[in-house]
Amino acid sequence: MFYRIHHRQSFNRIQEEQEAMLDWVAKEQSEYLLSGNPDRLKEIHEADICNGLTKYGWTVPKLNRLLSNLSAKLPDSKDFEGRVTFAKELVPGRRVGSYRSMLEKQLAQGYF
Repeated sequence: MFYRIHHRQSFNRIQEEQEAMLDWVAKEQSEYLLSGNPDRLKEIHEADICNGLTKYGWTVPKLNRLLSNLSAKLPDSKDFEGRVTFAKELVPGRRVGSYRSMLEKQLAQGYF
């Protein structure tokens, strides 16, 4: 019984941390999310999130685990139409240039 309660508390805490992280990233990438313009995608690193949300005491490796396979539904707009993306795409770090070109190609080909 204790294991189930502890497991549920751990799951709830992880879910709360992931939601806080996604909220922070969405605020930082709001220009991109509202416009759909790949040029508005900011160069955000995992360390920026750790520094922005200090109350959780995350390290970059822990944040990478939280980000892995985490997806987010993008806002409905003419460019996104509610598409789902991996959270890692919103935290491109130094890869921001390659993400921008990839998104521009997808937009040109009508993927979304």
